Amino acid sequence: MILARHRFAWWLCAACIALALLVLWSLGAGQFPVGLAEVARALWSAITGKASGLAPNVDAVVLQVRAPRIGGALAVGAALSAAGAAYQSLFKNPLVS
Repeated sequence: MILARHRFAWWLCAACIALALLVLWSLGAGQFPVGLAEVARALWSAITGKASGLAPNVDAVVLQVRAPRIGGALAVGAALSAAGAAYQSLFKNPLVS
């Protein structure tokens, strides 16, 4: 699908919002479910350095188990995307242009 230049910014913004929502959802979903408010409190306490007031296991699950896995998944996805674009450009694939 080829997007017009004036629509590209809207699609990019929508994709970034969807990615952020999926990351927040995946921080709460799993064997040990954590609510969205608790995820937000754990993230805010990690950013500001203040105590979150949550149970220590909730902080540990969100910040030490799920967040590194999600960060790794995002990094691997970005690397695979860049490698695919580089290979298509290298082999002069017309889909790249």
